[in-house]
Formats: sequence, structure tokens, C-alpha cells
Amino acid sequence: MLAAPCYSPAKRAARLALEMVRPFGVALFGVALFGVVAADRAAAQATRFATADSRDDYVHWIELRDRTGKVIDPADADSPPYSPRETCGKCHDHAAIARGYHFHASHASAGKRDAGRAGEPLIWVEPRTGTQLPLSYRGWPGTYRPDGIGITRWDIVRKFGRFLPGGDVGQAPGDSEVKDPRWGLAGELEIDCLSCHSNDRSYSLEARSKQIERENLAWAATAAAGFGDVDGSVKELPDDFDPMKADAEEGDRLPRVRYRQNRFVAGNKIFVDIVRTPSSNACYRCHSVEPAVDHDAHQMTHHQDVHMEAGLECADCHANGLEHHTVRGYRGERHASGRHAEQYSCRGCHYRTSDMVGGGGRAAPRPHHRGLPPLHFEKLSCTACHAGSWPADEPLSVWTTLAHGLGFPEHRTPDDVPQIVAPVFRKGPDGRIAPYRQVWPSFWGRMNRGAITPIDPQRAYKDLRRTLRVRKDFRTEVVEKDRFAEKLAAALKVLNEQDEDSEAVFVSAGKAYRLDENGDVTSFRHSAADAYAWPIGHDVRPARDALGAGGCTDCHREGSGIFHGKVTALGPARDRAPRTTPMHELEQLDPMLLDTWALSFRARTWFKRLAVVSVGLSLIVALSWCATLVGSVRRERPSAGERTLRRIPSPLPLAAIATLVLAGTSIVGDMFYEALSGWWLLGHMVAAGIFLVALPWFGIVSGRSGQLRASGGLFVVAGV
Repeated sequence: MLAAPCYSPAKRAARLALEMVRPFGVALFGVALFGVVAADRAAAQATRFATADSRDDYVHWIELRDRTGKVIDPADADSPPYSPRETCGKCHDHAAIARGYHFHASHASAGKRDAGRAGEPLIWVEPRTGTQLPLSYRGWPGTYRPDGIGITRWDIVRKFGRFLPGGDVGQAPGDSEVKDPRWGLAGELEIDCLSCHSNDRSYSLEARSKQIERENLAWAATAAAGFGDVDGSVKELPDDFDPMKADAEEGDRLPRVRYRQNRFVAGNKIFVDIVRTPSSNACYRCHSVEPAVDHDAHQMTHHQDVHMEAGLECADCHANGLEHHTVRGYRGERHASGRHAEQYSCRGCHYRTSDMVGGGGRAAPRPHHRGLPPLHFEKLSCTACHAGSWPADEPLSVWTTLAHGLGFPEHRTPDDVPQIVAPVFRKGPDGRIAPYRQVWPSFWGRMNRGAITPIDPQRAYKDLRRTLRVRKDFRTEVVEKDRFAEKLAAALKVLNEQDEDSEAVFVSAGKAYRLDENGDVTSFRHSAADAYAWPIGHDVRPARDALGAGGCTDCHREGSGIFHGKVTALGPARDRAPRTTPMHELEQLDPMLLDTWALSFRARTWFKRLAVVSVGLSLIVALSWCATLVGSVRRERPSAGERTLRRIPSPLPLAAIATLVLAGTSIVGDMFYEALSGWWLLGHMVAAGIFLVALPWFGIVSGRSGQLRASGGLFVVAGV
């Protein structure tokens, strides 16, 4: 038996202290170990996704995976649809990609992401109720957030799914939001990476659209890529359908995939032709714009954007990295990554300035703008002269992919809703005039304390279906048959009876309508009826086709489209006296000043000639005085001509006034404006003309009197 160790009092005290601190030491060691492990895991996470780091595109022989991450066996008749998230996410950071610009719209207006300048909205169209309502999750002024008026994510996917990139609103909402029961049957509309990155021309947006129409959301990517054929339709299943309880016969009603096994090789791998940088054709699938009038002629004569003609692709300017924060390319853009993005704007690419990182990229020519006053760069955007079609007496109706389904076989007419017009020149938030596309909202709504809120278009149709009795089109069956006031009064009465706390209104074509005390329809102005506009960026015209290439009178002439074009509000329920607005009102310009400028350009050539003659005569007078000074020309008595000149009144008061105006307007321009403009500039030019006339006049009548008048000589010499 071993004897117990014997410690001295000092040793026992030391051991007791060690026992007391041991738990803390273990805890500290544990914290340190956890920190090391966490750091290792973070480092592993950062390096988990290998990169090829080559300019060459990586060749993708990959396995398709379902939403659980399991590899798909194409020979299995019960194989589920492939999941882009799990398939592509095996090698790429899907979580980072999902925060990109196209996949993060619903977070913008919540303050989680800068929404940036206004863009094209989703426009909810319901021809039977005369509705064209601009919607956006980004909170752009003039649009309405769908969930703010009762439109659910499921509604958005069913209405606009064929042009949604997937993710975000294409996924079932969280517990805090209303969740449609059909999400469980349809699956989720995941981010479809191949919609942009596929280099296979057989990728079909139409096939994807058909699956979304059938509510086969989870199967849409499989059909679009052509990996297999999809049978069945979730749309035909009842809301209470339970796949787990369905028998064999009912189970056959569920969508199924028949994979095309000839595309697969050993190991269940398939070749997917993928490019790192999407082609312009992929962008055109959602971002095409075409004129609605004379479309066939336009197709024959139209040239591409000048950048496309030069060999650039959309992604060269609208660049992004793995995080997919796509650069939009406008002046003052705040990029989500925090990196400088203005180098991709017009100014950033074509100029290299000291206050800008980079610039002058891709061999972009530096424009000279010879003879163009710098004032134009402060008042106009680059696109005002270089983008879109030329301004006309009225803007043209246009079709867009998002609004009119370009790319899908349909019968389209210029009167199709929504009616979008372009170019409309107006002053933007940055104070510069730019070309815009715009659409006027049309919807049934309620006004409470002066604010108008739209009614959910689906709810409006249900409530007014029996009152309006429109089978297909509100415009052709009501407006064009002169039954607008009658039907409108009846519909507003029904809506007023449903809710006595607010007033029913109808908004369309720039006007708002309500019932007066006698029950008659009356129109009134309201900001809710104002057009929603978004800037035009393309197509960019070459310099020879820019506004101003033909001279100042491209714009500065009587009746020019850019200032005096008429913008008439359009909509499904336009009345007989539509709201019309001249361009200069949208540009916040003085029409009298514009007309005066236009008239001044008629005399511009004569003004230049006057300047040349004035300077020439002044030089002759100055030389004559110089000769008088040296005594080469001197007479004791004035000649008959000199006596005649003496009888001509002196222009000194007129010249003095012109000099004061020139000095005053110059001081005002330097002190209060970045550059002289408007009436101040016009006054400055008029004073300059008077001064040019007075200068040689004063010299002639006062300088030749038999002896030199020093004051006249100094005035003319100074003027010259």
C-alpha cells in the first residue's frame, strides 16, 4: 500500500491554487481551440470552391443533382427534376450568387440594398378591367410594391414567371408571409443559371415558360435546358392533393421527367456548354425593345447599338463578378460591392479624368464635341443626344420583352396594352435632361385622406365582373362604344358600397375619376395618375447620327421635337379629351426662352458676319489713329467728311450700357451659376451684338476730328 504524499503547507497552498484555476484554464484552452477550429473552417469555406482562373471557359462534364443533392440517374423513370442550386452549387457559391442584382429585388425597398435609378417595372395587365399597373419590389417612385396591395409571390410567379430569373420571389415565402398551398406541389422556381450562361442555342425560354404556366416550377429548368421531357401539370391538381396519400393512378397525374439518355455518358455525366460571360443574346431574352409602329420596316433598316457594331457585348459594360452585382452603367451609380462602378458609365469609358478610377476602357474614342458649349454637358445626359430614336412631334409606341412578351410567337398590334411610349425627354433626378420610356398607370383604387392606393387587380376583377360585363377587352367593349361614363359610374358605385371609409376611384391615361355628389363621373388631377418613366440607355447611335451632328438647329428651331413634342397620355380607358403635355414642361424649361433662342439662331450667321465686319472696321480706325499719333496724317482743318461725321450722334451711351450688361451678366454667371445660361446668356449675347455695332461706330464718329481723341482711341483699342 502506497503512502499518501506528504506536502509542506506552502506546497499544499500552491496545489490548492492550481486546483482552483484549472477549470478556467481548461475553459480558456477550449475557447482557443474553438477559435482555431472556427478559423480553419472559415478558411476551408473560403477555399471550398476551386477556381479555374483562366481566360478559357471551363469544360463542364457534370452530374445533375436533385434538390436534396442526390445524383440523378437518367435511366430511373421516377427521377426528379434537376436542381440548378444543388447542381451548380456543388462548385460555385450559390449563396453569394443569390444576393446578386437580378435575384435580390424583394430586399431593395426594405433598405437592404440600394435600388438605384428607376428601371422597367413589371406591369400587371388585365384587359377586362382596363388595368395596367406598374409593380416593383425595388420601391422605385411611381411603382407599387406587390405585397403592399395584396399581390402574393405566387401571383407574381404565375403572371410574370417566364421572365423571372428565379430565386427571390420565385421561392416560397417565409412563415411571416402568406403562403399559397400550391407551393408544396409546384416546388420552387430556382435561379436558372443556364438562362444566362448556356452557350447552347437549344436552350428554350419558351419551354421554360410552358412549365411555369403549368405550375411545374421545379421542372422548368429541366425542360428549358433540354435535359428531358416533362409530362403532367400541377395546375390540373386540386389544392388539397397529397402526393404521399395518392394511389398509383392519382400519382401518375404528377409531373414526371423523361431524361434524354443519349445526352449522358458513363457515370451519369452530361456535357453542358457553359460560358463564363453571358452573350448579348441571353440579355435580349428579357431586355429587348422594338417600335410598335412600322415594325417590319424598322427590322429592315435598323442597325445595332454602335457598341455592338464595334464588337462589344452587353456584359462588357454591364459587368459583374461571382457575386453577380451587375453594373447598370449610369453616372453616380452606387455598386453593391462597394467598388467604383462609374468607370462603366458613358463618361467613365470615354473620358479619363483625375477624379475617376480607370476610365477610357476598351479603346473607347474620346469625343471632342467641337463647337458645343460646355453648358450642354451640365444640362443634358449623354443619352439625350446619342441614345434611342430621334425626337419627333410625338413619341413612338414601343414593345418591350417584359411587357409584351417579345420572343414568343404572338399577334401584336401598336394598341396592345400596356401602352409604352418613347423617347420622352424630361429632367431626371440628377437635374439633367434625358430620354425616357414611360407608361401611364391604369387601375381601380381607393382614396383615403388624399392618398390613392390600388386595389389588387384580381380582387377588382372579381368585384366588378358582373357590373362591367366585359368579355375580353375593356377598351373595345366599353370605351370605344361610348359606354365609359355609364360603366364607370356603376362600377364606382359598387366599390363605394363595399367600403364606406374610403372613396372608390379609377385612374387611367393621366386622370383620376370619382363620383360627385350627384352620382356623376368627374375627373381630377392626382399624382397617382402621373406617368411612370425610366431612362433609355440603348440603342446608342454613332456620332454622325447624334442630335447636333447637323448643327444647333437640330434642337434649337421652332417646333423641334426635343422641346415642343407633345406627349399624350395613353391607357386602356383614354377619354375624348386626353391629357397632353409638351416636352418643355417635363424638362422644366421656359417655352418663351426656347422660342427666343430658336429665333436667335436664324440671325446667327449674320451675327458672325457682323462680328467680322466690326472687328475689321475697328482695326482700320485703330490704325488710322496710330498714324495720327506719329504725325503721318494731320491736317489743320477738318475735311468735309469729318464735318459730316461730327453731325452723327455718338453711340457712347449705347456702348456704355452694352458694356455694363456684358460685365453684369458675366459676374452673375461666375457668382451664382456654374455657367451662364437662360435669359442671362441671351441678354449677354444681345449686349455683345450691340457692343459690336457701337465699337467701330464710336471710333469713326469720335476719332477723326483733326486731332486725336484719346478716349475714343483707348475705347476702340480696348474693344479690339
